[in-house]
Amino acid sequence: MTALRDRYDAIPTALPGGPSSPRTSIGLRTPLRPRDGHPRGPLAAGRLIAKLLTLQTGRSFLIDNKPGAGGNIAAGHVARSAPDTGALLVVGPSHSINATLYRKLLFDPIADFTPITMLARMPNVPVARKDAPYATATELVACGRANPSCGGAA
Repeated sequence: MTALRDRYDAIPTALPGGPSSPRTSIGLRTPLRPRDGHPRGPLAAGRLIAKLLTLQTGRSFLIDNKPGAGGNIAAGHVARSAPDTGALLVVGPSHSINATLYRKLLFDPIADFTPITMLARMPNVPVARKDAPYATATELVACGRANPSCGGAA
């Protein structure tokens, strides 16, 4: 816990209004409903960082769940908020992918946001149907080389 706490020592100075701002609370937006939170996903990471930052700064950090559209609703809320409102966004990989999936976003995932720090590492695991012609990564690569339509992408 000490190593994790040390990692976030610089965050309070980057918060809207700085560490001595009279603002009493900061909203951490997450793209998930409370019951959708994976134990190591953005919601869990958001809860952990909210607790650490509250202890460190004496200011309240509140989780504000804004689920929907692959994280776009939460991201839109933060992108449209005034710079000094204390709105922060905790996202997963979908934030960087959504620009390729949605024709029109109400924000630019690169231009409208500044990454502060990585909160967690989340593994991504490819899975296939049981009857797929491959069961390992090596077999998938071999299948893809032999037949460009093998494996596809989703």
